[in-house]
Amino acid sequence: MIIKRYLGCLIPALLVLMGVAVFIFYPKLPCSGFVVEVIDGDTIKLRSGVLLRYLGLNSPETKEMTSGSWVDKESYWGEKAYLMNKKLVFNKEIRIEYDREKKDKYKRLLGYVFVGDDFVNKNIIQNGLAVIDIRSPNLKYSDLFAKSFKNALDKKRGIWSDVRNVDLKEAHLFKGEVVAVEGKILDVYEGKRVYVFLMPSGFKLAVFKNNDLFLKGMDCMKLKGAKVKVYGMIRKYRKSFEIVIHHPYQLEVIE
Repeated sequence: MIIKRYLGCLIPALLVLMGVAVFIFYPKLPCSGFVVEVIDGDTIKLRSGVLLRYLGLNSPETKEMTSGSWVDKESYWGEKAYLMNKKLVFNKEIRIEYDREKKDKYKRLLGYVFVGDDFVNKNIIQNGLAVIDIRSPNLKYSDLFAKSFKNALDKKRGIWSDVRNVDLKEAHLFKGEVVAVEGKILDVYEGKRVYVFLMPSGFKLAVFKNNDLFLKGMDCMKLKGAKVKVYGMIRKYRKSFEIVIHHPYQLEVIE
């Protein structure tokens, strides 16, 4: 009887503690907000102070880290993406939808943004002011974004109207820019989490192994020796420069 009475008091107390923990670690996410600042082509700040990063796209960088501080970076298409984003959302009430991941490593909210019936993420991609950036498990609008990206590419909108074809030897000069690179895949390495395609001048392409959108029906090892053209954002990873491929539309096999 004593044990039963003890458990009868303990279990409700544990449930209360669990509820408090859930409230602390999983606060209610905003389903709407008022935009007070546009950071760049894919990031905004809400009146609550929260930063929100758009899912599904990556616009050219307008800032870069230099000596531990963020400084403005000249980018023609980055500025165009910023201005379009500002036109779409600044000083407006937005509706936010979420996917499987709610925040990124910088603690920014990750979401899909709507102003009335206008789907902001899609509009920026479709106007050619960002490269597609679909990452598992956030696949809610993957088909729509892929079609929007292909449409912008085919119609030569925005960046794709005069996309810069970067010489692999000069890739380091275009960090944070959305460009095209072309060359032969010299070798393919399979890591624990990623396939790495080695190209001339030490440049690399990367495909994460959880990327079913790209890997479905694709044998990465058979791309060795192929000449390809790839559209994406150049980033520095460790000591080399690379483009991460998120969708098959980013890669064309030339020969």
